[in-house]
Amino acid sequence: ACFMPHEPYGNKMEEEERGGDHRMGEKEEKAEEGGRGRGDYGEEAWQGRYDSNQDVAIACLLTLTFLTLYLSTLYPHVPGGDSGELIASAFQLGVGHPPGYPLFMVYEKIFSSLLHFGNVAWRMNVGMAVVGASSAGMLYMTAVHAWDSRPLAILASGLFALNPIVWNYSTHAEVFPLNNLLVCLLLYLTVRYMERREASVARWGAFVMGLGLTNQHTIIIYELPLMIGVILAGGGRILNPREIAVLSAMFLLR
Repeated sequence: ACFMPHEPYGNKMEEEERGGDHRMGEKEEKAEEGGRGRGDYGEEAWQGRYDSNQDVAIACLLTLTFLTLYLSTLYPHVPGGDSGELIASAFQLGVGHPPGYPLFMVYEKIFSSLLHFGNVAWRMNVGMAVVGASSAGMLYMTAVHAWDSRPLAILASGLFALNPIVWNYSTHAEVFPLNNLLVCLLLYLTVRYMERREASVARWGAFVMGLGLTNQHTIIIYELPLMIGVILAGGGRILNPREIAVLSAMFLLR
C-alpha cells in the first residue's frame, strides 16, 4: 500500500477549501436574493408585480358593479348645492366659482356631448358616476400592488366606493369624484414607482399632479407627501438637472 500512487495531501486540502468557498458563495448569493425585498432602496429596486390580466379584469368588474349602483341612485335632474352652477358653466365651457375647475368643465362638456339622450344635467351626473366608479377600480389596482392580496384590495375598493360621502358625490355633477380619481391614479403611480424606479412612471406622476391642480387645488395635500416619498426613493435618479427639467415640463404640460 505504501507504493500505491496517491495525491499529495496539500492538493486535497486546497481543493476542499476551493469547494467550500464556492458553496459558501452560492449560499450568500441565495441569502441576498431571498432577503431582497420592498425595503431595499439600493441600485436594484424590488421588481414587484406586473398588472396581470386577472387584476385588470377584476378592476373593470368592480368599476362596472359600482357604476351600476351609482346609476341606480343617480339624480335625474339638477341637484342642489353647487351642481347647478357647475352644470351651467360646463355646458357653456365657462368658469365656475374659484378656482374655476377647468378640467371638470372640459370633461363634462365632452362627456355630455357624447350622449345623445337625456337632459344635460342627467348626462353630466352620469359623467361623474363613471368617474366615481373608475376611482374604485383604480384603488383596487393600487391596493393589489401595495399589499399583493386580491381579497384585501377588493375589500379596500368596496369600502371606498360604498362610503356614504363618496357614493353621494358620485350621483351628481360635482368636482369631488374627479379629484378622487386623480388621487387614486397618483397613488397607483407612486406604488409602481416604488416597485421599479422607472423614470416614465415618475414623469406620468408629474403630469397627473399638474392635471390634478386644474381640477381642485386641495389635491396638493396628497401631492406633497407623495412627491417627497418619490424623491427619497429615487435619490439621484430624480435629483439631477436633466430629470428635474423633464419632470417640470410634464408637470406644466396640461
